Amino acid sequence: MPTQQDKNGAGYLTRWGRTHHPPDSLGERLAGSLASWSQGQAYRRRIALAGVPYDRTDHACRDRCRSRPAGPARYAPATVGPRTGSDCGDHLRCADGKDANPPSRPAAIHLPDIVGVRESHRGMARRLAEQGYVVLLPNIFYRTARIPVFDFQPKFPDERTTKRMGELAGPLTPEAVERDAASYVNYLVVQGSVSETRMGVVGYCFSGAMSALRFPAARPDRIGAGASFHGGSLYTESPASPHLVLPRIPASDGPRLYFGHATNDQFMPQEAIDKLNTALRAWGGKYDSEVYDGALHSWTVPDAPVYNQPQAERAFAKLTELFAATLK
Repeated sequence: MPTQQDKNGAGYLTRWGRTHHPPDSLGERLAGSLASWSQGQAYRRRIALAGVPYDRTDHACRDRCRSRPAGPARYAPATVGPRTGSDCGDHLRCADGKDANPPSRPAAIHLPDIVGVRESHRGMARRLAEQGYVVLLPNIFYRTARIPVFDFQPKFPDERTTKRMGELAGPLTPEAVERDAASYVNYLVVQGSVSETRMGVVGYCFSGAMSALRFPAARPDRIGAGASFHGGSLYTESPASPHLVLPRIPASDGPRLYFGHATNDQFMPQEAIDKLNTALRAWGGKYDSEVYDGALHSWTVPDAPVYNQPQAERAFAKLTELFAATLK
């Protein structure tokens, strides 16, 4: 019997800590993975891959998961890796619960790059969770595909890869992104393991504009910090440029923003960085914007060909400092 429902009808959280997804008219349900923390005993929990059209596959996945052992559970940071390979999304293994009532923690939303949710980003989200956060890792491309969102090895700037990127990014209009931001936040708000403090959002590459600009503009009441690493197209001449949402983010007591730029980034050249910095100064809120010397686009992601471990470690330190200072 459902006991809680997120405010946008994204799904029901049963008293056993599982997520089920009834039909809805929009077909925009929450996508992502959270690890569950059992109260006294470890069980495997399925966190549904949501946000896809409600079809017979979803019914089948839900029915299979209903047969799994049930027990009281709370959501908490992932401490053990996921078991992958299921047709209905990730299965996450619980940590052994030593505390019957684990303390609530601040929430963070980890948005993956254009290649989507995969082991490298699961590892990055898990590492953030280990710092004391409940981390949501959503499939932001749920309108187009289940995980994995690429059924081939992407190669940039291969034509096939570029075409797939367009298919994934196309449905994510500014309006759709803001609806998703509200859904993710509303989902986390009702989780018992999430504290009442503001949340943090971090995005990489394609999702940088979402995490550091569109999400904070959509929910400045609950988002306390937004960070972008090698974010692309943060400032453009388009009437839909992400930087144009800055006036909607409260400057005095609103979210703090962080922008970590790549060197010689074709998706965010120095001229665009300079214009973004000008817009940030005019905005008047709290922010940091810096270029990571010698770090190329995608340098933070371990499976990227240009992965730069020293600069990735510096980026992670900046992220944890930002969240520690603001999510309280």
